[in-house]
Amino acid sequence: VASNVISRDGQTTTRNDNIEAPVSGYTKTIDMRFTSYCLCKKCCGKSPGDKGYGVTASGYVITPGKNEKIVAVDPKVIPLGTKVYVQGLNGTPDYGYALAADKGGAIKGNRIDLYVDEHGSGPWWTVGQVRVYVLD
Repeated sequence: VASNVISRDGQTTTRNDNIEAPVSGYTKTIDMRFTSYCLCKKCCGKSPGDKGYGVTASGYVITPGKNEKIVAVDPKVIPLGTKVYVQGLNGTPDYGYALAADKGGAIKGNRIDLYVDEHGSGPWWTVGQVRVYVLD
């Protein structure tokens, strides 16, 4: 059963009441389309050694190989620096707790880009739907 929920900031989001929240202490949920990215030249346009390699839009520096949970968002939807929990839908596993520290040219509205350490690897290297819990 889907229902509309009004968040603290007045935005309307849709929640499927049949899916149990994996976390508590969230201010709103947003169902989003996800894609993935890594730090390779194809994804980010930079190579190791290039100025700004691994530096996100918020200034956070990603360290390759540490399996960091960083997501790119539209700052109009989720402000940079916000902690979130990303729940997989339709058979996709949860991405888990993450930091909204980046943005991307194609990440507008209810879209999210999940950082992965290696191009083409992991269960999130696809396109699909997730539920994002915006944490306090």
